[in-house]
Amino acid sequence: MASMTSTAQPATPPSVSAPAEWQGAQAFSLNQSLVGGKSVTLIQDVTDTSPEGYRPRYVISDGSFVNYELLRQGMAQHVELHVDASNDVALV
Repeated sequence: MASMTSTAQPATPPSVSAPAEWQGAQAFSLNQSLVGGKSVTLIQDVTDTSPEGYRPRYVISDGSFVNYELLRQGMAQHVELHVDASNDVALV
């Protein structure tokens, strides 16, 4: 499973029965509008697989830096991953 490098988004996919996180549905909807049904480019920084089993990646879709768009629109929070920091300046 790929995850977005340097971002933490609320988790609320429609299939999750747990209580929704604040703005989770909005974050999910924005993410779907940016990548849903589209070809995306996944860019690896340093980490191939995190200790949790995720594959952190930067995501490009239709010329948009999806990680940045989610942050810019307030639908994600910046998380420093010390080893995966090549785009931190662009994301903060």
